[in-house]
Amino acid sequence: MAAVTPLTILGIAKVLAVIGLVTPRARRVKEWAYAGVFFVYAGAACSHYAVGDGADKIGMPLAFAALTLVSSALWGRSRHDANARS
Repeated sequence: MAAVTPLTILGIAKVLAVIGLVTPRARRVKEWAYAGVFFVYAGAACSHYAVGDGADKIGMPLAFAALTLVSSALWGRSRHDANARS
């Protein structure tokens, strides 16, 4: 039996998050998926910073974390607008 590595766990979690994000009408799942993806990227940036990596290694995870926050905010806003119309 193959050993389960942290990369395997993160890979599976990211695939599940994508499925949750593209599934329509799964509000609670989307909220958790956005949170999980943000924590992965923020954790990656913190890990790079902790080992002394430069801005070239820290910048990309921070950019993805910021994009996740923007996407989450826009999704929440569109959900709120849709509820107001109905």
